Amino acid sequence: MPAEPFVMRDEDRALEWVRIFSESCAVPAEFAAAVLASLCGFGSWDVMMFAIGNMLPSPCDELIPPDQVHERHNHYIAVMTHDHSIKPLIAMAVTDFLSPSTGTPLRKFDAVELLEEFDDEEDEFDPDAINILRLFGSVPSEAGVDMVMPLASELSDSWYEVFDFLGWEVEPFFNDYEVAGSPSFLVEDCTGESPGFPVYLIHAMPVPSFNRQISEIPTIRLWQCACLGDFVTEWADQGSPGFLLLTAYPQITLLNGKYYCYVGQMYVQAEGHWIDLLLNKACVDVWTLLELNSKVTDGFRGASKLGERTELFGKRIALLLSGFEPEIEDSVDWSIVAMGTQEGWSVVRGVSNDDYDLDDLEPYMLTPLRKF
Repeated sequence: MPAEPFVMRDEDRALEWVRIFSESCAVPAEFAAAVLASLCGFGSWDVMMFAIGNMLPSPCDELIPPDQVHERHNHYIAVMTHDHSIKPLIAMAVTDFLSPSTGTPLRKFDAVELLEEFDDEEDEFDPDAINILRLFGSVPSEAGVDMVMPLASELSDSWYEVFDFLGWEVEPFFNDYEVAGSPSFLVEDCTGESPGFPVYLIHAMPVPSFNRQISEIPTIRLWQCACLGDFVTEWADQGSPGFLLLTAYPQITLLNGKYYCYVGQMYVQAEGHWIDLLLNKACVDVWTLLELNSKVTDGFRGASKLGERTELFGKRIALLLSGFEPEIEDSVDWSIVAMGTQEGWSVVRGVSNDDYDLDDLEPYMLTPLRKF
């Protein structure tokens, strides 16, 4: 997202935007106000109003270079589609007619009519018609589609809450999109000897093998290579020791009376190894995480110091990665569900009891949560 929020010129301009957006899209004014606040980079309407009343207006689109305007507009589309579930076609129309940062008059449009016109155009498409792009285009293979579809998974930035829980210092990168090969965080090197460890996200990974090799699964290997390419290009020359590749949800297993929580991998630049990562309370910083996991080998040997006597740590990680906010929520209002994988591991996540019927969740639930 842009480095600074956009401050509109006055309150009347903001109210006019809300009115026209509400009329154009047939939505409540409250929703329109929330959209405008987030587009301008503020957490709420009230905060935005305070900024308008106390800060100088930001330069409008017509007063900045075209590349910066393009960056702004891309940010608006990303916010509308990702944060507010607005259809991309409507998001682009809003950006064209109602850019919050334009200095020109705001223009009303009809979102319903626009969608109907788009549907009509799709209905008129003749798949048998000769099209030069289709003649030269490639035919997607089923195997290829299966391989790349997981790359389209939407990724969350909930790892920030986990880092805070662990006591790690991290810098978030505010990306418009979380995609393969784009780091989401930078973990501080507590020794101060390097710029830190970039953190890339991936939706899911297979169970850990502890063989230190790149994955044999094409989709995972493709994702690893994308992250490795960015790391080598942007971070290795700066002296970064490696990077983390972390999953959306943890995997948990019970072995020899201890619970283990698997969260992804670390690539170690010096050795070129991919280290599977088990996480527990002993991992007080990224170097300790690496030290303890470097001792784990095939067959789970050397992993005992990464185990916990109860499942509470793994559940806590699952809850935080699922959007649980400990400052304002109680864990009794959440349930932990699990999906079994190979070799006794289970992918685990939290769900709010307000969003699901407990009878539907019961077959997949772990033991009841204890209060943290």
